[in-house]
Amino acid sequence: MEDLPKTFHDAIKVCVGLKIRYIWIDSLCIIQDDKEDWRRESVTMIDVYGSCLLNIAASSSIDGSQGCFFDRQDALRCRISFNLDKKNDAMHDLIPDTKHPLENSSVCPVEGRGWTLQERLLSPRTVHFTREEVFWECHAKFVSESSPFHSDKLDSQRNKEISTRKWKKIIDNYTGRHLTYEADRLIALGGIAAKIQQQKKDEYFAGMWGNNLILQLCWQVCDKKASRRISPQRAPTWSWASVTSRVISDDIHSPFGIRLSKVWKDDKPATEHQFGDMPNVALWLSCPPLLPVQVIMPNTMVFREKFTSDPLFTMDCVEDTILVNINSDRCTLFILQISDGDGLILKRIEGAPGVYERISYVLSFPYRSFDVHDEKNHAEKSAYVPKEKHNFDTDEHVICLV
Repeated sequence: MEDLPKTFHDAIKVCVGLKIRYIWIDSLCIIQDDKEDWRRESVTMIDVYGSCLLNIAASSSIDGSQGCFFDRQDALRCRISFNLDKKNDAMHDLIPDTKHPLENSSVCPVEGRGWTLQERLLSPRTVHFTREEVFWECHAKFVSESSPFHSDKLDSQRNKEISTRKWKKIIDNYTGRHLTYEADRLIALGGIAAKIQQQKKDEYFAGMWGNNLILQLCWQVCDKKASRRISPQRAPTWSWASVTSRVISDDIHSPFGIRLSKVWKDDKPATEHQFGDMPNVALWLSCPPLLPVQVIMPNTMVFREKFTSDPLFTMDCVEDTILVNINSDRCTLFILQISDGDGLILKRIEGAPGVYERISYVLSFPYRSFDVHDEKNHAEKSAYVPKEKHNFDTDEHVICLV
């Protein structure tokens, strides 16, 4: 026992004080540096956290040496007297309105870690021990020793049902967190995905859901200078899970004539995590004509020999930025229009007609300025999957995103 970190000792004290007989600590209950045991146990996170009585969070600790309990300064407060019932004056404490502790990295640094999001969202209740106060969080409320807290952003993620409607906000939050190993990009969110699938019976593809999947393609990276493709590949290029940056998603309500014809993926063995790595998932799309463009970094496109700097676009990763810079005079890319102003920038895979990788998301492309309905402005026939290769019952163009 004396060899255990202070945080473990403090957590055991909490359990003893609450008369809880058993405690589960991941680094003790999962054999460290044993890939097989980790792979086996990582599948059970939905059961471990979802079935626990209480999740103990040392939310102000940066490592296991700091523990749950801190010497605290008295909170700032102001005592005033005023009359509420028109009878007697009463003394009331006024407490400063502060930032929600889970949104304050100086109070809760543990909330900057990728794995802790699913630990908190899956658990029915969590006690946060911080250097300022103790906080209670459950499906019904978030309260502290001094007052209740409210946050629209956090409340939208945390209630009895974690649904696909909340998925976008969960991803925005999750991708802004730190992972020691970027290879955990999907697996560290696997418990939440498993819970949603239990509730909704929807299909899951590399961090996205089958229902309204086209709309979920509308994500963009926040840090273009730091974003990189995760290697080895853990997800297809059309998934946010393929890059290291934080991503945000646009609110697109109706895609522009794009239909998902088929999703092809490798079947995973039953022993593998069904919500983990999915590098080989292909989207077959029936779509409007692609628009061939050349990109001149940082913010200029050439479309049919016309220059425009109106579109807002950021390459998904540094590698693609370098590729476009080197080949800007001879590298033709393609825009897949998704809405009135937005779309994906695609790069053709050599030797595979109609097969593309995503390299960017473009906002505010001036489609109306370029007469995109004129066939002269469309990609040539060889830009699409030949009909004998897809056999879909459609006269529309078909492409494959990988």
